[in-house]
Amino acid sequence: MRTEWICVFVGVATCGLALGDTSPAKVRVSGSYAGQICHEKTAETFNAKHGNTIVEVGGCSNRDGMHHFAMQRCDVLMFSGQLTKQDKAIWYRAWPKAYKQPVRYPFGRYAVLVIVNKKNPIKSLSFEQFVKIFSGKARKWTEVSPGVLAGKDIVCHGQPYFKNAYHIVATKALKGIGFGENVTEDATSGVKVRARVAREPAAVGILLREAGMSLDAVKVLPFRSKDGRTVVHATVEAVFEDKYPLVDELSLYLHPKAPSAAKEYTEFACGVEGAKFAREYYLFHISEYEAVLAARRLRLMKAGKGVPIRGVGSMGGSAVMRDLAVEYVK
Repeated sequence: MRTEWICVFVGVATCGLALGDTSPAKVRVSGSYAGQICHEKTAETFNAKHGNTIVEVGGCSNRDGMHHFAMQRCDVLMFSGQLTKQDKAIWYRAWPKAYKQPVRYPFGRYAVLVIVNKKNPIKSLSFEQFVKIFSGKARKWTEVSPGVLAGKDIVCHGQPYFKNAYHIVATKALKGIGFGENVTEDATSGVKVRARVAREPAAVGILLREAGMSLDAVKVLPFRSKDGRTVVHATVEAVFEDKYPLVDELSLYLHPKAPSAAKEYTEFACGVEGAKFAREYYLFHISEYEAVLAARRLRLMKAGKGVPIRGVGSMGGSAVMRDLAVEYVK
């Protein structure tokens, strides 16, 4: 049997191998553009380590990816954000609930950064100030903070509607308000947004950081809490615990009919190996957050907090048991 990829996909054979067939298993990964480049690099490493498997990655929109997934044109779906009712309907039309359902693997999260020109004295923004700026309700910097760039109009640089930075800000911050008329939306990459903000003293921009992108020429603003006492940067902990507001998640969904090699790749990508490439492309990987949680649990244990478990027995095994306790708590 042979199927055809559409749009950006190349025709490949299905993964069922005839008895005695030694050709490599094929695993097809498609979906959100947000994860495409990262997974292309991850797939290269996986293929090199697994000579009997070829993983091929293609990017498209969430909705197109779901169509491919439901029609078994891919084995692993990359999906940004939460599945909508429409996405679930696409799946259930092809695979009613009586069938075995896809397995979701959390992969990571990515954060939109807010940048200003280095000459701008502002040090942070509250979430409310950010909304006023990008909705167009605040047109001058003095409306954001008295004394900041007096008399200067705010120059806002966004990205086109099909970019993830636009989608995250529109859904997480503006929520039906929409971007202001003063927000440019023609910068098709974070590099272009950075260049404009670095060039214009009164500019502010939003972007998703790209591989190899230096932000030395601009200033990244953290968000300020409502009471003004703390600021929140886009760190692993803040992003996963919803303390940083401009975040979306990237998940992998494994098709119930996918070959075993697809599950191997998914677990590889969501593990330590996948974290290396996620970090390169400024995705906050799930394994990094798991390490944060492990360190937190260990601190609590050493402080004598948590559920007590007592072990009694030979003194000769105490050192080993202490080491095992640390690994267990992690």
